[in-house]
Amino acid sequence: MSGERRLADKTGVCRTTKVPVLRYRNQIFQVSEIQRSKGKPKDCGTLRERAKGYKRVWVIEVIHQSDDLLVVNKPPNVALLADRSGAPNFWDEIKAALAPRKAYLVHRLDKGTSGVLMVALNQRTQRTLTRAFQQRRIGKYYLAWVVGRLQAPGTVKIDLPLRPGRKSRFRVAGPRDQIHRRGNTWQLRQPPPADAPGAASETRVRTLRSHDQRTLLLARPITGRTHQLRVHLSWIGHPIVGDNLYGRPDSPEQQNPRLQLHCHRMRVPGFGCFAAPTTKDWAPPA
Repeated sequence: MSGERRLADKTGVCRTTKVPVLRYRNQIFQVSEIQRSKGKPKDCGTLRERAKGYKRVWVIEVIHQSDDLLVVNKPPNVALLADRSGAPNFWDEIKAALAPRKAYLVHRLDKGTSGVLMVALNQRTQRTLTRAFQQRRIGKYYLAWVVGRLQAPGTVKIDLPLRPGRKSRFRVAGPRDQIHRRGNTWQLRQPPPADAPGAASETRVRTLRSHDQRTLLLARPITGRTHQLRVHLSWIGHPIVGDNLYGRPDSPEQQNPRLQLHCHRMRVPGFGCFAAPTTKDWAPPA
């Protein structure tokens, strides 16, 4: 059983979306195909996409589905939400696939990040999950390849406040030369004043293995600040491989075709634990 939706951009390019029924765990289904159409935009809908006659098929891997919750494996290098470019985004594809059923986003992943993405299928579940995120009751576990060898036994704590920086970036709310490691904790030598800008931010990381001058980490953000993992790891001297925003400019490590950050697992009270396999482009960097 399936349905179709037709949407168009300003140029008259229509997207025909075939929507299969989502019934089975681990089902993989084809979401959409963009193709040239003779129809006028007003005949096809209002979703705008910068699609110039090319075909594009996105495959969404379903990790879990119930009456309340859909969990999918987001691919890397795909924007979750619409941006200024007008390019297709993952959230619109999910909503089109589920239509006419409603979908509610409860958390986000950066464009370059792959892995577990949860979608509430009703407002009750949305409220429950939003509250759980706010109360930090959801366990979030990421895999990250970082530059250099992070030599530390056990779990390392990164306790560095964050604040907005320049050009859509974030930064530690303190001088870089004030960051130091005491035991297994990275922190500022002098705590910032109480009225200083910045939000308390905590990340815990554990080394899984090393490969040449790279380290594979299991990272758990305790707080949920924007770009938290990327900023914390960069400011302690171990930027994520493929991070052209927070990594060292023009360095070989940042020429990787993708950001080597993957949301591997989420533990959600009352719903279960959901894990996403890594994609084919996830491998020890050369």
